[in-house]
Amino acid sequence: MLSDQGQDKVCRKLHCCKLDTTLRNRWNAVIAGIPEAQGMSEEVKNLLFLEVIRVTFANLVKARNSHDLPDVLTPNVSNESLSKDDEQVLRYAAGYIPFSLIKRYKKQKSKRAHLLREFLLGWKVTGESEAEEAGNFLSYTNNWINKVNRGKLFQINDDVYMFFRAMEYQTQKIMKQESVLSPNIKELLLTQLEDNPYVRRCWESITKDKLPLEMSNYLLGIFKQRWIKLRVTAFVRVYFILRKMKEKSLSKTGEKAMRKTVDKH
Repeated sequence: MLSDQGQDKVCRKLHCCKLDTTLRNRWNAVIAGIPEAQGMSEEVKNLLFLEVIRVTFANLVKARNSHDLPDVLTPNVSNESLSKDDEQVLRYAAGYIPFSLIKRYKKQKSKRAHLLREFLLGWKVTGESEAEEAGNFLSYTNNWINKVNRGKLFQINDDVYMFFRAMEYQTQKIMKQESVLSPNIKELLLTQLEDNPYVRRCWESITKDKLPLEMSNYLLGIFKQRWIKLRVTAFVRVYFILRKMKEKSLSKTGEKAMRKTVDKH
């Protein structure tokens, strides 16, 4: 399940392969060794080369999705399990966690804290035009945040949002079976998140080549712990606050109440 940013990366890589001289030379060498291809025009060779590249990329993406989707789309948890309101609350709640960590690391003077703070700052979306133009579900969930943003919300990019969305899918699996009042709900959720390869893959997509492995694992552990704490407490209350705010208009009191609710956790 690729985000908009992930799809852009695939498209760029696809075009790079089409223009790669080394790859094309290897293709010509393969064609030269096929008796049936002798006498084939350069135009046909080129079209065949481009088609092979396209089909190869399509199969690679399909193979990735076939690996990811079974972990996410189960009979109990499907794409329809997250309503539009769910998506919007998730976008807000997900943005709060890196926001709170940035404030925490800003107070620390170590090189480690500085590196983590700079890394998390890179998750923030500074523009607001993208969501209005794209029109897909990632843009839709961000759209409402754009409308109420007064310069204080921490808007995360799509790849980061997909990481939190993956955790939410796994969280729902447990929530459908266990009450949030269950004494071992946090342990169950942590086990579910730690054992899920899709959550890990989403995390690696936003940290690979950007953080050392030890630091990446450390930060992932913090995010899982904070997500679980937020999910079983403030998340539900924020949901109803947002619903109430949408039915009316966003007031300073409502915005303050929402921030106060999340900040307690």
